[in-house]
Amino acid sequence: MAHFNKVKANRLYTRGHIDCRGPILAAEHGAGAIGTAMAPRTYRWNENGHIITEIYVDITGLGCKGDSQGDAIGLASGAAYIGRYVTATCGICYRIEMICLETPAQDDATFEQDIDLMAEDDGDVAYDGAVDDTVIEAGIDWVTGNTVIDNVPALTANDYFYLGEGNNGATTGVYSAGMFIVRLYGHPVLAA
Repeated sequence: MAHFNKVKANRLYTRGHIDCRGPILAAEHGAGAIGTAMAPRTYRWNENGHIITEIYVDITGLGCKGDSQGDAIGLASGAAYIGRYVTATCGICYRIEMICLETPAQDDATFEQDIDLMAEDDGDVAYDGAVDDTVIEAGIDWVTGNTVIDNVPALTANDYFYLGEGNNGATTGVYSAGMFIVRLYGHPVLAA
């Protein structure tokens, strides 16, 4: 809880923590993206005229097949999208970040730690389904603290976001750990 100390000459002095994110938005993800730890959470807020969208994803309990790069990570049934890019709510996206909060792990298989952020115009791709477009090609085995940034995201309005296999080096398995934040920076179209 923030404590407001004083306002003087258009400056606000505070102490404590201020959370500008607002409430978790209504489900912006598919049923196939809900792991055993938590469902994806989406927050969206305005900051100095820019629209920030954050999607929190825990991949614990989600599966990867490992046979083809770009296949969706998710549950065996249900659409595995983690969010959606809608220009009316996200603005014109000019930057995307993918941040690893917990290293992906799996108990019993050769699993995929090279995970990409993918986009698809269809919102019905389930586990092991092919996702068309790579938004962030990590090219790394994610570990806690890694961040990959795309300052020129080629997104199409109304695309769905998926986590996808970054290569085909894994075997079928289920993740026992792994957390990510996907952060979009957007701006509304300027009015005349």
